Amino acid sequence: PLDVITNLSSMRVAHIITRMIVGGAQENTLLNCLGLLQDFQDDVVLVTGPTAGPEGRLLEQGRAGALQVHIIDDLQRAIHPSRDRRALRDVKNFLRSFKPDVVHTHSAKGGMIGRAAAWSL
Repeated sequence: PLDVITNLSSMRVAHIITRMIVGGAQENTLLNCLGLLQDFQDDVVLVTGPTAGPEGRLLEQGRAGALQVHIIDDLQRAIHPSRDRRALRDVKNFLRSFKPDVVHTHSAKGGMIGRAAAWSL
């Protein structure tokens, strides 16, 4: 029941996604983050790379509200070994300082780097 869930203490949750373009997975991620903030008062941060692409920039629509967003410049969709190593280092450093209870990853690149960073810690 929902009343049992609401009695839990808040959690620290990091969502990691490659980019926040206008699209289904990104919309779902944003709604999930906002739901955790509003419904459970969790401490939530969205870690993402720079938004590039013709689809449009989801976060610039002003729908993120109070959601904390952390941009990792090297977290980009294209495979680029040196940039990917820097993204892994930067995500790992961020997670080390944020100390999340849960790391929720989305998309291929964000998922791979996010899981590698979380498991290494």
